[in-house]
Amino acid sequence: LRGEMIDKVIEKLEKLDCGLYLIDEKESDIVILNKIDEVLKHFFEDALLSSSFESVLENLFRHIKEKINHVELMEVYGKTDISKDKAAVFLVNEKGVKKRTVEGEYLPPPCSFFVELNDGKKEIGGICLRSKDLTETERKFLDVLFKKIDTPLSISLSRELAYEFLEEANKELMEQVIKDPLTGLYNRRYLFEYLKVKIKEFERFSYPLSLVMIDIDKFKDINDTYGHLVGDCVLKELALILRRNTRLTDCVARYGGEEFTIVMPFADLKDACAKAESIRKSVEKHKFCKDLKLDVTISAGVAVYSKGLSPEEFVKIADENLYKAKNTGRNKVVCK
Repeated sequence: LRGEMIDKVIEKLEKLDCGLYLIDEKESDIVILNKIDEVLKHFFEDALLSSSFESVLENLFRHIKEKINHVELMEVYGKTDISKDKAAVFLVNEKGVKKRTVEGEYLPPPCSFFVELNDGKKEIGGICLRSKDLTETERKFLDVLFKKIDTPLSISLSRELAYEFLEEANKELMEQVIKDPLTGLYNRRYLFEYLKVKIKEFERFSYPLSLVMIDIDKFKDINDTYGHLVGDCVLKELALILRRNTRLTDCVARYGGEEFTIVMPFADLKDACAKAESIRKSVEKHKFCKDLKLDVTISAGVAVYSKGLSPEEFVKIADENLYKAKNTGRNKVVCK
């Protein structure tokens, strides 16, 4: 098919409202139309039956590659109002799909063929094909192909971006709900929810469960002498020490003010007391806040869970031991 015949085929394709695979210039109209049906069938089957947007892209690239074997890469990118200053980029080749998130405004690289993706209201992204050489015929048919599948592909991309970035936003929101913004440790609210879960596990499996309450000695003097910014520095550095000296299975939380809590599943009273004493020594050796090189100490109270205690009662026992430590000289650990 050459010259006017190509234009006639394209005109027929547009009237048929369907997509296509690329064709050989020598093929007849009937063969071309059969390939059009084949492409549309595969594409929409992929879109309807695939469990992921990435699979749709992988299959689409494969269908294109079958007809234009010198296509090397397909890059699909997009962003939504939810994503704000981020864009999702899908790199598709014969090996599969690689996905990455790009901060800030995203500009696609030089393309052999480019088509904008529009969700019906505004541009949400684009598709960039990279190839050694594209003939004029191949370009015309690629253009028709993407015009026919633009709407379902754009809707799929928009949905994928909405799910991804909404999930990310929810994670960030959840982090704000359960984490202390200054230290990055869990907050008091999360601590009690965590204790509820662990107490239920204790009631069922009877494994040891210990809790350590920690308080910074004479923290008010630090704030009064050096100011609250230095006080914040001490809190953040203590949080780092606690994280470095506890297990991944432990829950480390800022209880409030200068008080911290460590919940230790599978640790009996002896183990918990040994760990609390080790942390106390680490704090005592540490020089806080860089140039100031402050000496800071902590007091700690340890409790082991016994059947029937509520989370509040469990915390109270450790808290009472903490205040015994503070009232009998500070910089010590009291266990019970």
